[in-house]
Amino acid sequence: MSNKIFNFALFANNGSRLVKRVLYWAEKVGTVTSDINNLTQFALCPIIKDADELYVYKALELGVVPIIISDTHIFQFEKVHNYSSFSFKIGANDSELSLLGEVLHTSQIAYDRMLENGQTFFEKIRHKDKISNKNYFTSEIDGVFDFPVINSEKIILTERDIFISIWTYLGKKYPTTSSKPILLFGAGKFLKRLFAYIADISFPPNILGIADDGVKKQESFQNLTVFPSNEISRNDFDTILLATDSIEHILEKRTYELYGEDVEILKISELISKATSEVDVAPANIISKKGNSKYKRKLEGIVVCVGYSDFLSWTLPQNIEVFDKFVVVTSSDDIKTQELAKKYGAVLAISDCYKGDEASFNKGKMLNAGFLELDLDGWVLVTDADVLLKKGIKQRIFSRLLNKECLYYSIRLNTPSFQKTKWLSSFYKDDEIANKLHFSDPGSNRMPWGYFQLFHPSASCLATCANSKYYPENFPTAGEVDYVFQELWDNEYKILLPETVVHIEHGALGINWEGRKSSLITNEQ
Repeated sequence: MSNKIFNFALFANNGSRLVKRVLYWAEKVGTVTSDINNLTQFALCPIIKDADELYVYKALELGVVPIIISDTHIFQFEKVHNYSSFSFKIGANDSELSLLGEVLHTSQIAYDRMLENGQTFFEKIRHKDKISNKNYFTSEIDGVFDFPVINSEKIILTERDIFISIWTYLGKKYPTTSSKPILLFGAGKFLKRLFAYIADISFPPNILGIADDGVKKQESFQNLTVFPSNEISRNDFDTILLATDSIEHILEKRTYELYGEDVEILKISELISKATSEVDVAPANIISKKGNSKYKRKLEGIVVCVGYSDFLSWTLPQNIEVFDKFVVVTSSDDIKTQELAKKYGAVLAISDCYKGDEASFNKGKMLNAGFLELDLDGWVLVTDADVLLKKGIKQRIFSRLLNKECLYYSIRLNTPSFQKTKWLSSFYKDDEIANKLHFSDPGSNRMPWGYFQLFHPSASCLATCANSKYYPENFPTAGEVDYVFQELWDNEYKILLPETVVHIEHGALGINWEGRKSSLITNEQ
C-alpha cells in the first residue's frame, strides 16, 4: 500500500484521556484528513465503554478496516469469529499506541482480504444469523446517536463537530437580540459534554438558563442560572432545548406537563441533520502515513523441565498446540521428560549445565541452552512445566499489534489444592472452568514472572545478550533469574495481556527452586 497516501478516521465520542492519547500518536504518523470517500482506509476505534463497540461495526458498514484500541475489551462475537481477520487491535498504553503506523504497512492483497472478511462478518451480525439473536444496528446507545455522522459530502463529523454545529446553528436562529430566549431542560452529563466543546463560540444563542427537576434552589452552571423546573414562568420563553441525547421522550413528556402543549421543543436528534448541513465546521483530527515493514506472527516456546514429568504430562499436550516450535530443556537422566517431548513433537534440548559451581539448580543456564535450539525469528514465550495455556491464546495474542520493544505477561491462577487430576481432566474438556478459579495472590501477578514472559529477541534492551544468553547465569537456584530478566525492560514497556494461565498448585512458593521437592500429582490429591 506504499504507492498511495492512506488515512485513519477517528471514530470516537468524547475527549477522554485515551482519545487524546490516540490523537497524539496518530498525529505523529502523518497528515490530517476526514474524507473517507476518497482517502480513508482505516478507522480508529478507541473502546472506552461497551457502547463504543458499535464504532467497529460502523466502520465495517462504511467499508473501512477498524483499528480497535483497547487493553481488555472482549467482543460479544469474539469466541465464534476471528476479529483479527478483518481488524487490527492495539493496546491503550503509549508503548503500543506508538505502533499506529504499522497498519499502513499492510499489503494491498492483505487489506482487500480484510475488507472482504469484514463485509462477510458484518452481514452475518446485521441479519441476525446463528452467531447471535441480538441486532446491534437497532440498539440504542446511552448518550450516543449514530456517531460518527457522515454528512452529504462524505465528511466524518465527530461529537465535537456536531455539538459546535448545533450551537452555531442555534446562535443564528436565536441570536442574543431575539425577544425571548431559549430554556435548556436538563443539567446532567449531556450538558457537561456539550459545554466542553462550545465554550469559545463567538455568537452563542440567547439562553435564559437551565431548568432541572433535580435542584431545590437556584444554582449556577457555566455562567448560566439553573432553576428548579417548576419555578420558571412560561412567559419568559417560547422554546425549550431538551439537553439530552438519550432520554428525549422522557424530557419531552415532562416539558408538556410543566409548560403546556404549545411550547416549542428542540431535540438534539432532530437538530443534527439541520445543523451539520448548514454550518461549516473544521473536522476533527484524522491521520495518515505511508510505511514499509513486515510483522511476523511466529511464536516459539521454551520450558525447563527436570524432574517435572508428572506436570509436563498434563501441560505439554495442551501447550504445544499453541506454538510453531516448542523446546523442552531437560537433563540427561530425566528419561520420562525426554519421552514426553518426543511423543508430542517438541524439540528436545538435553543439558546438565544446571549443576556445578556450587549451584543446586541454575535455571538461567538451562534456558540459554534451550535458546540455541530456537530460530529466534519471531516471538518467544518462556513458561513453566506446571503452567497450562488456554486454547486460542496465540490467536488472541496476535490479534493485537505487539510492540517488539515490550515484554508481555499474563495473570496466573492456581488450581485447587486437592483432587488436581480430576480438575485437570475437566479443564481438558472445557478450559472455561479456569474462570472460576480464585484470584488469591495479586502480588504474584504484579510483574512479568517466569511463568509467562513473552518477548521478541530483537528488543533493543536485549542487544547486549551475546550468543543467545538472554537469562542471567549467576544464580545458583531457579529463584531470581526471571526477576532479573524482566528488569531489562523499563516499566512502561511491561504490558499485562488480558489473558489468564493456570498454575498447577504444588506447595509453597520456592519449594522447587533448588530442584524438585514437592510431591507427585496423584489421584488422591
